[in-house]
Order: sequence, then structure tokens, then C-alpha cells
Amino acid sequence: PFDCLPGQSIFRRLNTIARREILNMRPERIKDLLERFQRGELSTREVIERLEVAPFEDLGFARVDHHRAVRHGYPEVVYCPGKTPDQVSEICARLAAQGDGLLATRADQNMRERLAGEHPRIELNELARTAYLPPDEPVDVRVRGSVLIVTAGTSDLPVAEEAAVTAQAMGNPVRRLDDVGVAGMECTRCAAWTMWVWRGSTVSWRTTKS
Repeated sequence: PFDCLPGQSIFRRLNTIARREILNMRPERIKDLLERFQRGELSTREVIERLEVAPFEDLGFARVDHHRAVRHGYPEVVYCPGKTPDQVSEICARLAAQGDGLLATRADQNMRERLAGEHPRIELNELARTAYLPPDEPVDVRVRGSVLIVTAGTSDLPVAEEAAVTAQAMGNPVRRLDDVGVAGMECTRCAAWTMWVWRGSTVSWRTTKS
């Protein structure tokens, strides 16, 4: 028999937990959970255990925010500089276990190769220095338009690629204008015309010398 709080029925127990935790899960996941329970694929105990997952997981060296996706629409991004390979590996493993995917940024080659060995579906980008693991199930994201990433020179490509990977990971279509060349007016005029044509896009602009 399932252990309930004193004086509570199974359904009152479920209701108590759900009211406390339901805002801390993605709606589509809650819907899937309830549908599986209705079909008899999950027991009452299994449903309660999944609803009782803590929003933060303390690893000692880091507190993993498992409910960031609910509050901001995407799981916590792992910024790798300053972390050891073991720390990055452990954080990514805990995030991946939730099924919402993960994004690790500024990861050096050793970190990227290690993550690739631990997560077969992970997508590595050498130029962006990122490691991206898609969620187990695609998430429907409403967007207002494409994200337009504009760079002035070739030296901007790494950060532009990182911006593109990040935007796409969060469900945004991306358009690129690379090496616009602020020193050359013809290139700049051409880029300005293209941006006007794509005027529905959100613009991310970075300028440095090439």
C-alpha cells in the first residue's frame, strides 16, 4: 500500500504535491505524465515520485537548476571556463537525465570530446566551442521572426557561431550576414539593404576589426 500523510487519501496526496510542484514542470511533460497514468502505464507512486523532483540538485560544487526551463523556456546553460572536466561532465549528466537537452558553451576540445563520449546524440561545434544535446522530444516554441546575426569581420565568426548555436538551441531560426566589412561602404550598403529586406528579424550585431 502507498504511504500517505495522516488523514489523507491517495488523491488528496496527489493534489497536495501537484499544487506545490506543478508550476515547476513543463506543461507538456505534465500532460504526458497524466496521460500515461490514465492509460495505466505509470503507477500512482511513479507519478508522485516524478512530481516530487526537487527544483535544485546540490552537487557540492554546483547547484543544478532543473526548473530553469519552466521559468525561462530553456534549461540552464553550462558555462565551461573555470570548471574542471569532471565538474562539467557531472553537471551535464544531471541535466541530460531530465530529458530537456543541454547546451555547454566555451568548452575546450578535451571537454567537447569527453561529452561526445558520454552523450552519443550530442552535437559538437568546434568553431563555436559548444556542445549541444537536443531534448528527448522537440519543444514547440513560438517565435516572432528570425534572429539575424551580423558580423563585421572574419575574427567575429567564433562568437557569431556561438550566438547562432545558442539561438537555434532555444528554438529560434537564424539568419547570418558575415564579414559585412564596416570599412567598405559598398559592403555595408549591401548588408543594410539585406537587413531592410529581413526587417522582421531580431538583430544581433557585433563589430571588431577583422
